[in-house]
Amino acid sequence: EVRRFIEGTRGMRHVRGVGVRGHVWQTGEPLWISDLREDPRVSPEGRAQIGEFRGALAFPVKAESRMLGVVSISGRQIRQPDERLLRMVRTLGDQIGQFLSRQRAERGLRESEARFRSLTELSADWYWEQDAELRFVSTAGENRQRAGITAAQHEGLRRWELPGTEPLDGDWGSHQALLAARQPF
Repeated sequence: EVRRFIEGTRGMRHVRGVGVRGHVWQTGEPLWISDLREDPRVSPEGRAQIGEFRGALAFPVKAESRMLGVVSISGRQIRQPDERLLRMVRTLGDQIGQFLSRQRAERGLRESEARFRSLTELSADWYWEQDAELRFVSTAGENRQRAGITAAQHEGLRRWELPGTEPLDGDWGSHQALLAARQPF
């Protein structure tokens, strides 16, 4: 019965305001239907797929008040609406929406980071990242590779700890003072 229902609804088009899911999409509110065969919000296309199902619960998935989708659950029993469960699915829909939004943001951040890394590797200059203690954590860039600079040579060291390096102006003490004052160098 479930397989028949899934196959029958696979190509079904959901339109805002039409059918159970469309109603939830339009109103942004959960909907509890005791008996699908008796409810006028069930579309003719949906009614043809009901089979043994009687009850349904559909709720919106939202993030920051924006509709992302609708979750619909159907069962064979006729049940009266339960306000406590309706409140719970509102919260569940919001949590699912937050999860999906966070997942989308994290994917975007990973893609942006990959583009940034790719561009710095192609650069004629070399770039480095340091931690809060001013230790090198990574280096990138074409000149770094041409000069034979490797992460192993730099990782965990501070600039003034690298053999054969000197600041362009002054000494390492004045350079460290510029860094501590967050001044350009």
